[in-house]
Amino acid sequence: MTTPLHAGYESAGETPEIVVTAVDLPTPVRWTDAEPRLDALHRDLLAAVDGDVRVDAGARAAYSTDSSNYRQPPIAV
Repeated sequence: MTTPLHAGYESAGETPEIVVTAVDLPTPVRWTDAEPRLDALHRDLLAAVDGDVRVDAGARAAYSTDSSNYRQPPIAV
């Protein structure tokens, strides 16, 4: 009876060396409430743009939908 070979190794006795390394995790970022800044941006854009400016989540989500694997919703549309 023969011992089955491991995939990618020449003989049944050859096994990979397993190395485990501990890493420190970064400190989590605590985001502040963006609503006051978003309101100010909305007012500024309305004053500067000749048209509609929307900052609600529904409009932003609909505008940023495409076939991309990487979705970055806009701040305003």
